[in-house]
Amino acid sequence: MPKATAARRTIQPESCRLPDHEIIEEFGLPSWFPDEEVPLAVARLCSDTDHKPLAYALGLADERGFEPVCRPIPHIGPGLVVIGLSVAGKQVPLMAKVGKG
Repeated sequence: MPKATAARRTIQPESCRLPDHEIIEEFGLPSWFPDEEVPLAVARLCSDTDHKPLAYALGLADERGFEPVCRPIPHIGPGLVVIGLSVAGKQVPLMAKVGKG
């Protein structure tokens, strides 16, 4: 049996990579998440980052203490990502459509 190497390299499929160099075209919520449950701080983040790079939005969310987690969701639509935010103990599943701008 061959020995395992100490360093392994994981290559993710293209669909798993975040398009962080692309521009946010619009924000939305999953149909099951009520609009009235969105904290004002998330609405401000959307306003502050609309039509800005995804990487900028994630950095700003991190600076504001929202602990962002971002994943592509290509099975729902091309250029879609979900940004999980933790705001004042509430988890908010923000969706964003990203593109070349």
